[in-house]
This record gives sequence, C-alpha cells and structure tokens, in this order.
Amino acid sequence: MLPTKPLILVVDDSPDIRLLVCTVLKHSGFATITASNGVEALEQVQQHQPAALVLDLNMPLMPGWDVARIMSQEHPMIPVIIMTGQASLPSQVLEQVPTAAKVLIKPFEMPELISSVSTVLSIVPKIAA
Repeated sequence: MLPTKPLILVVDDSPDIRLLVCTVLKHSGFATITASNGVEALEQVQQHQPAALVLDLNMPLMPGWDVARIMSQEHPMIPVIIMTGQASLPSQVLEQVPTAAKVLIKPFEMPELISSVSTVLSIVPKIAA
C-alpha cells in the first residue's frame, strides 16, 4: 500500500493565491484542498481533518484570525501556517494563536512555503506522541 500524501488545507480569498500555493504543494508531494473563506475552511476541517492549514488572515465572512482561534480550541493538533501581507504581524500572531506554527509574509518565496509545511508536519507527530 502506498503511503498517503499529507493533506493541506489552503485558505485564501484570492483564487490566484490558492491555485499557486496548491500547485506548489502538489508538486512537492502534498495533497491539497481549498477554501475561499473562514466558514468554508472550518467546514473542510470537519470533513477532511487536514494535516495542516495554510491560512490567510484577511478574508470575507470569517477572518483568518477567527479561524485560527477556533482551530486552537477545537483542533489544537492541526498546525496553522499563517499568510499575511502585514509585515508587523508575525510576533502578534504567534503570541495570540497557539496553533500558529509559522507566519509567512506575502509575497513569500515558494521554497519557504514548502520548508514551512514540511517542518510543521515533521514536528506534529512528535507533539502528539
């Protein structure tokens, strides 16, 4: 039986960013699903139990901040990688959102995304054990 690819939920209101991030992750050996807002993201988490989220903070219906807080309360073992265009936020995010494993400042380099996802996934089983 072939090993299952880790499933990453990519959440961003920009279809272009979702497509780019998903394409890069798929080429790096991950499976992906998407959501265009926070409400969809939480529905996807319930349905699919992804290994990690790559989450934008500024979205309609439910901002990423709210999704990240809910994730830390209801799914603390699913790490969240935050994407934001606000360079001043990383320390605030990491302090306020326990499941925020990494903050990527847009525009970020794709190798940084791949490295962040790989690192987060390599740590999670050790925490759960």
